Amino acid sequence: MKKIGTEGNCFYCSNSYSGIYMMTRHLESCEKRKNFYIEMNKKLKNLSQSNIVFLLSVYSNYYPEYWMFVEVDGRSKLKAIDNFLRDTWLECCGHLSSFTIKGQEYESQLDLNPDPFLNKKSKTMSESASSVFQP
Repeated sequence: MKKIGTEGNCFYCSNSYSGIYMMTRHLESCEKRKNFYIEMNKKLKNLSQSNIVFLLSVYSNYYPEYWMFVEVDGRSKLKAIDNFLRDTWLECCGHLSSFTIKGQEYESQLDLNPDPFLNKKSKTMSESASSVFQP
């Protein structure tokens, strides 16, 4: 079976990298990305504000050729991340969304009559990124 390789472009330097592993390595060392955040932090300090940005690795377990990295403002709600992903490459048929983060389910629409035998305690996507992700 032939393995399908995919490439991605760095938003900051526009260079192309083949596969999620190479892009991961690049993002850790991209000078233009580092400089962007240095300048952003200077501006925030001048405004007496602070914020955290999370770098999310998004990929398919079943189709490894589909992957991307997304930087998310810590104040963003999971629903905003869900909408971005749907708009970018997931939405086709109006399926409900869910995330599993550290074993906790977050759903776009909670079941009004959950099965009591499943003991599933889902939360809504109204949680902020900084409340569910860790730096």
